[in-house]
This record gives sequence, structure tokens and C-alpha cells, in this order.
Amino acid sequence: MDFISSMFLLYVTEALVIGAAGVIFRGDDEEEALTNVAETIFRTATAGIPLVREAARAIQGFPGGGPVGAVASDIGQFTKQVQQGEADPALFRSVVRLLADFGAPLPASQLGKASRALEEDGEFIDYLFGPVN
Repeated sequence: MDFISSMFLLYVTEALVIGAAGVIFRGDDEEEALTNVAETIFRTATAGIPLVREAARAIQGFPGGGPVGAVASDIGQFTKQVQQGEADPALFRSVVRLLADFGAPLPASQLGKASRALEEDGEFIDYLFGPVN
């Protein structure tokens, strides 16, 4: 019973206080406050899991450091591009970076240069060596 009460205090109390403060001071409606409370509980509970924590931070726009942070940042960029719903060069670059992170034998830098040339309507030489700045 002591463990359950400790976990409740650790994860739920903080989220409830933040949600109540949002309703009182910002004038949030109750439905939005409940959503914020659920998000806060989830973020707090997963903060100790390295890959999940880094991926959530990257999706929110805060890139992490190190190898786990780099992979999580690429996952976050891919997720943002998919949420936009457009098949644009940025989506292509995020897919290439994501595949390169997981060991796909792709020439990631060359594909990135070609996608930048496509984005800028470059000439044929730009597709091979990247656009000239």
C-alpha cells in the first residue's frame, strides 16, 4: 500500500496541481485541463525510460544529445512531417535519415543533396553534388 500511495503522489499529484492551476489562472475549460493532466501524467511516468523520453522530447521540438538523442530527434522530425500530411522534400529527408539511423545501406548524404536540389529546382550537376550556395 505504501508503494501505491508513493506512486500516486509522485505522478498524479503534480499533474493535478498543474491542471488545477491552468483552470484557475488561465481559464482553461475542464476538458482541456483533463487532457493536460493526462499528458503530464504520461510525460512524468515515462521520463525515466531513455528512448521514450528522448522521442517525446523530440516530437515536442526539444532535441536531445548523444546517439539516443540523435535517433530520437530523427524520429521526431519524421513524426512531425507525417503529421503535416504533405509529401515534400522535408519528408523525404526525414525518411532517409531515419532509415540511415537503423542501418539501411543508403547513401544518406547524397540523397539529402539530391532532395535539396529537387527542392530548389537545381540543374543536373546539383543533383550529383548538391546545390551551390
